[in-house]
Amino acid sequence: MAATCNFNEYNGAGSTETATITNLNFGAVDQANIDIAEGAAWITAGSNSYEKYIKAMFTGTFNYVGSLFFWGSGAVMVTGESIKMYSGTEGPAYATPVATDSTKATIDITSGTSPPAWMNVHLKNSYVGSLTAAGSSGYIVLQTQTTTSTPAGNTNEKTFKLQWTEA
Repeated sequence: MAATCNFNEYNGAGSTETATITNLNFGAVDQANIDIAEGAAWITAGSNSYEKYIKAMFTGTFNYVGSLFFWGSGAVMVTGESIKMYSGTEGPAYATPVATDSTKATIDITSGTSPPAWMNVHLKNSYVGSLTAAGSSGYIVLQTQTTTSTPAGNTNEKTFKLQWTEA
């Protein structure tokens, strides 16, 4: 028995779902699977990416999935670059993604090399929620923010990790 996890992304005013995304590239466009070679997707220094609304989708045969932790895995950031994530007492509701400073993604997750000290992804609108059959997490809201000192061009690749308890 084992759970399988994929990520789905949600975009636009109507929460259009893209199942099993192939990348989590941030950009100046509100879309899934951004091609970083497209100039229209590039984030101008001093600006932000559009927020990313993703969910962890669990399938397979398992008795329990819970205690979700999501973090940036010690990525090397370029000057003036940060990646922020939502953290709150209940799962955030979907809203049309914005490229202004996010009011949801406010916690910097770029410097960690191990899981955060607290469960930071909701299941069933609770940090202590769990799944006993196929289902999803709550929304994970992310945003890249830059300053005017951020160098032009694409930045280096970052790694994010999702850890969970399974039985």
